[in-house]
Amino acid sequence: MAKKYQAIETKVHWLTWTAMGLIVAALIAMLIIIQPSEKDVFYSSYFSVTTDADFAKKLPEDNKFQMIKSLENGFLSQGLYEKAANDSQLTIVYFGEPNETSASAIANVYARLYGASRSSIPVPVSDLYTALSDEGVAIYYYEVKLDAVNDLVTSLNEKYEDADMVITTSPFVIAFLNGKVVDYTVVNGENIPRLMMEFYDEVLASDAVQALI
Repeated sequence: MAKKYQAIETKVHWLTWTAMGLIVAALIAMLIIIQPSEKDVFYSSYFSVTTDADFAKKLPEDNKFQMIKSLENGFLSQGLYEKAANDSQLTIVYFGEPNETSASAIANVYARLYGASRSSIPVPVSDLYTALSDEGVAIYYYEVKLDAVNDLVTSLNEKYEDADMVITTSPFVIAFLNGKVVDYTVVNGENIPRLMMEFYDEVLASDAVQALI
């Protein structure tokens, strides 16, 4: 009986197994290629809920946002605390989740930093970005649900004791440099563009950023 089974097995040529393996590998590679990236999911999630006709002009699809998933470092990924410890680059983090309110806020947060020349009302590049450029400032996105804001802010205040941040809702923005909170703001109100313009001016005027310049 054993000889009979062995005879059957030898009829499958090794090239057949190789071909099968290559097909499986190709299918896996195809799935990886067609899978949308985290950045693509982020953008489409906001684009699908915005009511701002200038959204794509204020926040283009090829924007400079980088994703942060956690406070601490993860497997092959840096957490917020490590990013915030950078002493040669200002770290700006936008905290929010995809909804209509946050979509309006994030577009203006981005445009007031990097400018939006094609918007219906052109937005100039901020003095903060002009002073620091891409080498001196980076912007990140941290998704946080509204019911998780209090716990997140508590953790941040425990880490950055001198900040004493009072934040009870999202979206909000925090600027970090050299392991410290430079400034923060909750992004709400009737005039978010002006709020963010003033915020970036205050960050630029801070001692920490002036020392970096």
